[in-house]
Amino acid sequence: SPVVGSNLQEFFGVSQSDYSSVVDKIDGISVHETISVLKKYAKVTHQLCNATSFLPNDHLQHPYHSYTRVFVASDVSPQLSPDEMTTINLPTVNRKVSFQFLPARQLSDYIPLSVGLVDKSLHQITVTNNIIQRFDQCLGKNGLFSNRSRSFHHGSLSFIGPRALSTVAQPNPSEGDVTSFWYYRKHLNQVWWCLVLKVVNALTSNLVSLPLKEFFHLTKLLPHLFPKSFMDGAREFCRFAILTINFVNTIHCDENDKYGKKIDGIVLAALSLLLTCPCLSTSLLLQVKATIHHINTFGLTSPTTCGYQLVSDNKEVQVIQFFVAFGLGISYRIVDGWTHTFLAGTHSHMTTAPLFVLDGKV
Repeated sequence: SPVVGSNLQEFFGVSQSDYSSVVDKIDGISVHETISVLKKYAKVTHQLCNATSFLPNDHLQHPYHSYTRVFVASDVSPQLSPDEMTTINLPTVNRKVSFQFLPARQLSDYIPLSVGLVDKSLHQITVTNNIIQRFDQCLGKNGLFSNRSRSFHHGSLSFIGPRALSTVAQPNPSEGDVTSFWYYRKHLNQVWWCLVLKVVNALTSNLVSLPLKEFFHLTKLLPHLFPKSFMDGAREFCRFAILTINFVNTIHCDENDKYGKKIDGIVLAALSLLLTCPCLSTSLLLQVKATIHHINTFGLTSPTTCGYQLVSDNKEVQVIQFFVAFGLGISYRIVDGWTHTFLAGTHSHMTTAPLFVLDGKV
């Protein structure tokens, strides 16, 4: 529910036991009536900053693409101009968000925690209902993983990509070359497995370009410090894909994405030596300082990148769904062609339940 006259969005937390009842009650009623039902069943409500609501004055004349970067305030973070920034207080989550419009290439020497961008060219393939039907035939309606202990969910969820050797008993038909082991389930329909891999590889090979650009502390440092672990270059930053369809999950933090204190220590030691180098440019020196501060605060974590496509045969259907970076106090309205890359081990987050609106009815 948008908060009138502000850049805030209100969210209603519904319990797992009430979820099905709420879905049934809001089916076919107006948006206004739906909000009343959600308020009745909500166990908790929160108002978060709606980053998608920010629009520059000249957004109709110049492409904007909703390019948004979120930084944590510190001594080594972008310093915004007090005269040009707007600050939003979020008392329910103990956060304060300040935002400012700047040229896209500014602030490239700082490490963001979250970056969003609307650019359909990043997706390479447009998913259709026919493709989704083939996915269902191959993976099942609930995907390869019907439950995940870290975060309860509804919808289809599949992990696709290499898995640890310790989980492999023997190679199976989907894995082929025994040097690469793939997530696999007995109910896989092999007829459509090649199509699934082709679509997923095409999507991820393009989407991974965003985290490679945004998280310079990973792309510049790790391949040089650990060449044996990053022999395949860019692909090492996208070890596996998570394919979701009609997906909603609960709030969680992906702490397993952290590289660990041993890696943090090696990287910090290398960066400390760099600080003494007299040949560093002002930009590189700032990057080194920003990286040291980031590792000391959060530790090194691998990025998660999500590419969203809204697939419907009826173009009149309006989809209201948000990605919520709860730990940052930020929410993003999910739109067709949106790509979001973020450090999922640094803050709590979730994907809200979608509302599908047609002719004013949910």
